[in-house]
Formats: sequence, C-alpha cells, structure tokens
Amino acid sequence: MILLFIVLIPIIFSFFCVLPKQTKITQWIASCAIVLMSLLAFISCFYVLTSGKILFLSNIFAIDLLSVPFVLVIAIVSLICSISSIGYVNRDIEINEMKKSYVKPFYVLLLLFVCTMYLSVLCQNLGLIWVSIEATTVISALLVGFYRKRASLEAAWKYIILCTVGIAFALVGLILIYQAEQISLFNGVETLNWFKLISYGKNLDPNLMKISFIFIMVGYGTKAGIFPMHTWLPDAHGQSPAPISALLSGVLLNCAVYAILRHHLLLSSAVGSGFSSNLLLGFGALSMIFSVPFILTQRDIKRLFAYSSVEHMGIILIGFGLGNFFGVLGAILHMFNHSIGKSTLFLSTGSIVKRYGSNNIARLKGIGQTKPITSIIFLCVLLAIAGSPPFGLFLSEMYIAYAIFQKFGFFPGIVYLTLIATVFAAFMYYLGKMYFSNQRPDFKFKERIGLQHIFLSIPIIILIITGCFLTPSINIISKIVEYFMRGI
Repeated sequence: MILLFIVLIPIIFSFFCVLPKQTKITQWIASCAIVLMSLLAFISCFYVLTSGKILFLSNIFAIDLLSVPFVLVIAIVSLICSISSIGYVNRDIEINEMKKSYVKPFYVLLLLFVCTMYLSVLCQNLGLIWVSIEATTVISALLVGFYRKRASLEAAWKYIILCTVGIAFALVGLILIYQAEQISLFNGVETLNWFKLISYGKNLDPNLMKISFIFIMVGYGTKAGIFPMHTWLPDAHGQSPAPISALLSGVLLNCAVYAILRHHLLLSSAVGSGFSSNLLLGFGALSMIFSVPFILTQRDIKRLFAYSSVEHMGIILIGFGLGNFFGVLGAILHMFNHSIGKSTLFLSTGSIVKRYGSNNIARLKGIGQTKPITSIIFLCVLLAIAGSPPFGLFLSEMYIAYAIFQKFGFFPGIVYLTLIATVFAAFMYYLGKMYFSNQRPDFKFKERIGLQHIFLSIPIIILIITGCFLTPSINIISKIVEYFMRGI
C-alpha cells in the first residue's frame, strides 16, 4: 500500500497546486508533496533492508534490494531540488525570466516528473517500466522547453525525438522478450513479470534474448546518455531550469540504467552474464573515452557538466559490467554519489549563472568574491564530481579501478586511471579560471546565508560520509551487492 501512496501523492497534490492564487502557496504544496513521498520512500527502503522485498497490487508494484539505491536517490535529490526550486523560481520571476502564471504549470509538471521516475523503479513488470520511462520523456521535455526560448524549444524537440526513437528500440527488445516467453514458457507465467521471468530464465530462447538485449541497450542507453546516443543530453541540460537539469542528471539517467540492469539480470539467468556484461563494458568504455575531448574543449559550464554525466554513466556501466564484488560495489556507490553531487552542482551553478547572466566559463570570473557562500558549495561539489578525496566519488572510482586490475590486469586499469586523471585535471583548470580570477569591477554583491544554502550543504556532508565511512564490511551495502551478484 505504501508504494501506491508514493505514486498517488504527486497526482493528488498536482491538482491542489493549481488552486491557490499566491505562488508561494503553490510552491509549498509541491514541496510538501515531495517531502511526503521522500518520507514514504525512506520507510519503504528501511523495510526492504530489514525485512525483505515489498510486493503490492498483484505484484505490479515492487521494491527489492536492487531498487533500494535508486529509490533513495530519487527521494534525496527530488527533496533537495523541490526546496531549492523555490528560491530559483522566485529569482526567475524577479528578473522576468519566468512569468508568475508559469509557476503553477512548473510545479504540476515537476510533481508528475518525480512521480514517473518513482514509477519506473517501483514497477517490476517490464512493460510498465517501459511505459514509465516513456512518460518521463514526455513530461520532462515540457520542462526542458519551459522558458519557451528558441534554444530551449530546440533542445526540447531534439530531446523528445531522440529519446522517442531510442525508446522505440527498447520496445522492439520487449516484443522479442515477450516472444521468447510465449515460445519457451507456453503462457505459463504472467506476461513480462520480471520476478517470474527470472525464475524461469533458463527456459527462455537464448538467441531471442541476446538480440532483445541489444535493442534494450540501445533504447534505454539513449535515455541514459550513453555514447554514442548521448547527443540530446548537453542541449537538454544546458537549456533547462537548474532544478530540472539537476533532476535530469541526478535521477533520470539512473532510471534508464535501472531498466538496463533489470534486463542484464534477466539475460544472465537465460544465457549467462558474459554477453550482456561485455556490452555494458563496451558502452561504458566508449562513454568514458569519447566524453573526455568534449570536457577538455568545453566553453559552456552546463554542457561541461552534461558531458561529465556521460563520463560518469560510463564508469557506472563498467562497474556493473565487471560483475565482481568491488566492481558492483563501486558502481552502486558511484551511482549514488554522482546523483547527489551532480544535482547539487547544477543547483549551485544555476544560482551563479543567473547572477552573471551567462553560461560561458570565460565570463564567470571571480565567483568566490561575487557569491562567496554559493561558490564554497560549488567548489566542494565540483571537487567531489572531479573525483577528489575525501568525497565518495573518489572511493567509488578507486573500487572500480581495483576491480579492473583484478579482472583485466595492468594495462586496462592504467587506461581507466589516466582517463579519470585527465578529467580531474580539466575540472581543476576550469575551477581555477572561475574561482581565482579577478572579479569584474561592475559586480558588487553581498550574499547572505539562506535556507537554500543549508539544504545544499547536506549533500556535501553525505558525500564526505560516503567517502570516509562507507566500507564493504557494512552489512547494508554488502547485502545489495550480493543480491545483484546472485543474479549474474
């Protein structure tokens, strides 16, 4: 029942959002809805970790150990984004970037967007996962083009076209799985029921399942921003309002990765893990390698972080593709850390970019003097995303490096570390250029600490905790890793 409430709350509260005359009330109604959803999500995850999976409504809704890190990420990031969006939207209204009449549609769409992302990780039927992910595309496209400028509308159009084509590939993959199910199991299981399918995995036609996974990988890989299907991502991130960029990068990409992992486990039960693991490793390596030139030559700060997301998705896929304990452990931690850090980075960047009126890195001079409090948050999360200790991303990247050395030996491990070091050096160069350059003389700005700063500091604390205190010996983490590894 608790899972149903997580999905129903945003739908019900979206109706309430259109009723008040004052925009502040609309903002707080939407925030209260997301607080309630996050609370229920935390309770659900706690129950699963202590007592086992939750199934509801003829097994349509389910949450198991694989779902837990994804549900936690949605709960934390959506909570931070909803609270931060209040200040962000108010500033947009002050500078005439957004009309007051747009506030209600913005929050209605925000709630529905969060709802569809929860749906995509709470459904265990493969068909419903596909429907949920397609729904995220439709709703988030409206948010990407929310400013109704030429560039944002073009970005939204490109996003919806590419992701719809991509999701069509995933649909072909689903049809092939359905065919394999009908041929091999003689209608003996509920259609596209993941738990049932995986228990009968060895009876599924191996050739059909392999072909289906190729389509699934291309389809959901497009949505996950994996190279070479990533081309929608820099435009969509660059043109969206900052809270939406944070949700796109921090949560939406993970929802697509979640769908890929469900199919990876299903294929592993049918034919073994070799075929799908190799595809994960191949796409992961391509994403890491080909994102680096774009990061090194980038001028737009939001596009820079978008290409960084492509690189991090590559790292996550490599971790899961390795399939050994430290690879899977590193991938799960990296997915969690990247989501928390990147969403905070987009939110702090949004505040800085609004002050300067430009996304161009060359024009963002002296941010440490112009916005002293926001820039400290920006500095910390940028260091975290670059992979600097003591933040969690350093630890998860090192776990994956160790797993690569374990499985493939010296040379692949050195290539992986070189790519990470190159990206780190590029981020330090950009940071120095923005943070330590002289402030523009026409900028005189005193910043007072506010609620938004306090909320944006929480992810930094989480990243330090995951970097300093999370070890494989912690029972909760090892339970999730072992649950995943039992399936491959």
